[in-house]
Amino acid sequence: MKSLNDLQKDLTLLVAELKFKAVGPVDGDFGKLSGIHFDSDRLGGFVYAWSSGRIEFQLVDYQAGEQIIPITVVTVEYGDISEVGDILVAEISKLKRVS
Repeated sequence: MKSLNDLQKDLTLLVAELKFKAVGPVDGDFGKLSGIHFDSDRLGGFVYAWSSGRIEFQLVDYQAGEQIIPITVVTVEYGDISEVGDILVAEISKLKRVS
């Protein structure tokens, strides 16, 4: 089971210059909300996780001016963002191979 902290560590290993901003925990429409925003000169995005199991995420390539992953919503067991983490890591890894 991966947490937001685990995801932040994984993303930092891929893109050392990423800057992170924590979100929450706060009360949201779907329960308690926690999340992270991440940005570098090239990439940015966010992952929000609610206590109801809803996760929303996005990945943007600023240099190309396009969304690599448009805003996407999935439902998982609360606190487990493994699926989302795997998707983000795979997409960022692809971008690094193309760069």
